[in-house]
Amino acid sequence: MKKKFNQNLFYKNKFLVIFICLLLYFIIKSQISNNNLLIYNINDYHTNQTYNYSELFNSTNLAIKKKSILLFELNAHHFECSPGYIKYFIDLGFYVDLLIRKKAKNAFVSFGETDKIRFFLYNNLDQINLISHNLSIYMNNYDFIIIQTIDTNVYKNIAALGLINNNKAIFICHDTYFYHVLKLYDINNQNRIWTLGNFNIGSQVVPFYFGNFKLRDKNKKTRFLTVSTIYRNYSFLISASERIKKENLDFEIIVVGQKKYLTAEHFNNKTRDNIIFNYNVDFPIFYKDVYNCDFIILTLDPEYNKEYKNRKVTGSAQLSYGFVKPVLINENFKNIYNITSENSFIYNEKNFYNIMKNAINQSNKDYKIMQHNLLMLTYKIHQNSILNMKKTFNSILIKN
Repeated sequence: MKKKFNQNLFYKNKFLVIFICLLLYFIIKSQISNNNLLIYNINDYHTNQTYNYSELFNSTNLAIKKKSILLFELNAHHFECSPGYIKYFIDLGFYVDLLIRKKAKNAFVSFGETDKIRFFLYNNLDQINLISHNLSIYMNNYDFIIIQTIDTNVYKNIAALGLINNNKAIFICHDTYFYHVLKLYDINNQNRIWTLGNFNIGSQVVPFYFGNFKLRDKNKKTRFLTVSTIYRNYSFLISASERIKKENLDFEIIVVGQKKYLTAEHFNNKTRDNIIFNYNVDFPIFYKDVYNCDFIILTLDPEYNKEYKNRKVTGSAQLSYGFVKPVLINENFKNIYNITSENSFIYNEKNFYNIMKNAINQSNKDYKIMQHNLLMLTYKIHQNSILNMKKTFNSILIKN
């Protein structure tokens, strides 16, 4: 006996097949377009509208607006800094075009204000090299060009774009070692060097905006966050955690980072239940981990990390400022980050166990006071950064 034809079922399945086909089409299209410089207008951000990179120089839809800044990152890292810099630019009334690698777009997942940003995404430096001539001409239409990282890895690419001799270009030294190696003395004399720390070269501009996050109460189970990275001494953190575990205090440590330098094998079996490892996660998960923690442990050691006293800063400090999370920091580094006992916990080589224990036992009331003091510090850092940026911009405008 033949089954009766169900017309409604047919149409339902038909529409389902069409939907799946369209979904596959857009997935395949996005993969094919990876060979081009991907250009995302933020208004089309959620539809993944893409353009061939040649249209960057021809499309009237992509014309550069008046009072615009180009933020350009050639490295495959430091993407977490981009939201902070762009927030400053927007606050100063600029439109911003961001030329950065494709995987960086998720760093803006919590940014909020995006109507003044355009994302020009690419996959590798070969794509930039293919259009370097036209790109160098196109860049001259901006008021200012911010090179988000200057180091030996990308110096040749920056030079090929004519940016070393471009008076509109501003260079950010994450490590002042590269300032000396690349001999950027003339650029510094023109106020076109920015640093993340308050060093004896350049002007300090600290990017610490990640989004509008509400201040959290202290968790009942105190939650610490630390970053697994190279050249760090974790022995004091490991031993203190194991001692505190024996006392049955309620705590956990979230370990994040790109590399597994701190692993479960470093802790004894009983303590491992208190350690959460979240390596190499995307920005939405990373931001969530930071937001949900109470304290950030800066594992800087005066013997292991001397360069952090006069050359570079740890990105964990930016997380502390942006998410308003008090830190646990060695006393040898507190002045670099303007950390005091009013806004964070300060330890030395002998008392980390006691300081960590004090953080666990801190009441929510005292925690909120510490957060408020840290928030006051971020206001000062913000204002100082704005003043230094204006100084640079005015210097460039006078010479041009």
